[in-house]
Formats: sequence, C-alpha cells, structure tokens
Amino acid sequence: MLVADDDPWSQQLISSQLVESGFRVDCAADGWEALILAGRARPDLIVMEVHLPTTDAWTLAEELRNQSRMAKVPFIFMADESPGLKPGKSFKPGVDQLLTKPFSLIDLNQAVEKALGDPARDAGYFGSTKIIVEVPSGPHNLARFATQVMPPPSESWEMEGLEPALRGSLVNFGLSSLLMVIELERMSGMVTLHGPIGTGRVAIRQGRVIRARIDGGQGNHGAHAIYEMLQWAKGTFEFEAGEIVGDDQIEMSTSFLLMEGARLADERAVSTKKS
Repeated sequence: MLVADDDPWSQQLISSQLVESGFRVDCAADGWEALILAGRARPDLIVMEVHLPTTDAWTLAEELRNQSRMAKVPFIFMADESPGLKPGKSFKPGVDQLLTKPFSLIDLNQAVEKALGDPARDAGYFGSTKIIVEVPSGPHNLARFATQVMPPPSESWEMEGLEPALRGSLVNFGLSSLLMVIELERMSGMVTLHGPIGTGRVAIRQGRVIRARIDGGQGNHGAHAIYEMLQWAKGTFEFEAGEIVGDDQIEMSTSFLLMEGARLADERAVSTKKS
C-alpha cells in the first residue's frame, strides 16, 4: 500500500489501520515523494489526498498510469467535501473511489476491500473492526472458540508494578497525540488525566485502549469517556508504563477511536455554529 497525505495525523491514522489489517505500507507527504516510492515498489493500492504539496492527486495519478506497470493500480482519493468537488480526468469509474472527509475507518476498510476485490475479503483482511475473539495463528478448531465462555469484564483499576514514563500539560500535548505515540510504540500502561471536569483514566495494552472512564461521571466510561477526554484542552497527564490486566471492554483500535472522536468533534462544532 502507498499512503500519500501531507497531514501527519491523518497519514498516521490511515497507515496504522492498514498495517493492523496486515498490509505493508509506504507513506509519502507530497506528490513527488509518492511518485518516487511508487517507482521503487509497485503498490497494490494507492490511498491519496487530492490536495498535495508540489502537485495534485489527479495529475499524479495520470503520471503514474502512463507507466505500463502502474496502469491498473486502483486509487482511493481523499478530499474535504465541497460544492465544487468532482473527480479529475484521471479518475477511473469502477476502479477508483473518492472518499470525502471526515470519514470513518470503517468507510476506509470498505473502500480498500472494494478496491482489492473478493480475494482481500476472503483472506480475512477486513471484517468487522470489532474484535470478539482473537484467534492465535496456526490451525485451530474454530468451533472451540465459538463456544468459549468469556470471563466477566475486569473492573479493576488498581495496577501494580507501573512505572512513571511520561507526564506533561494537555495544553502542549493532547490526549490524541499521546495515544498516537503509545500506539506507534505498542506500549502498555495507564494514562491518568486531570482535566476540567475531573480525573480520567485510560488502560492501554500493546498500544490498544482497552478501558476508559472519567471518575465521578455517570455513563462516562468506555469509548464515550475517550471522546470526552479528547476535547480536554487544559489539565495535565501522566503515563505509567507496565503490564495491564483485564478484558478489552472497548474492542476498537486506537486509530479508530481517534478518527471517530475527530468526527464527533466536527459534528459538535457544526451543531454549535448552527445554534
């Protein structure tokens, strides 16, 4: 896969999701870098922001498809929705797709599956983003996992053996940036936020958020607590590294949580302006 996007946060979210789904991903921050990377190794799919530094995606797609080895590579183009938005001349209906921002990672998964066809889906790259049971690699009797009785969720937030690793101000380093770093490094531990409405806690295992809550709040737990804490612009954070026990009560990738949190924040901003 080749992901071309000059927004580092967007590039990281998209590439992380593709890597998590089993693909090898090259990333480019502008059009010419994407052209060089595609020349070194032919990608099976290119996910590209329409408005790139040095060139636009339509021109770049035309340039790439002039090369015989790249003629049949599908593109997923990304762009902010606007009244005048329409595909360029290099867009191939039935092969290429145009995703308007903001979109969810589920939308991205479906677009990739459509671009690659049935073999990608049959290979198990993209199913539901909600993981019910993670089956170990190798031959197994799937019926055994289907009938497995799962233990009740662990509500314990008292963890032993955690060591201070990071701390700072939310003004300079927000929760989204912190979670991206932790996901990238596949770290485990507990994030504690002291924010405007109380104390928030986020349990993370191997870079994946598994539990979250805001102390004292009614219903402020799970993914909803993450969406709330992502909006905290003031306060402090602490990250203690160490082994985290208990069940995954969120069952979403950290990248998906961040993308969904950004989408909800955009909806909230639009609703506030209208009111």
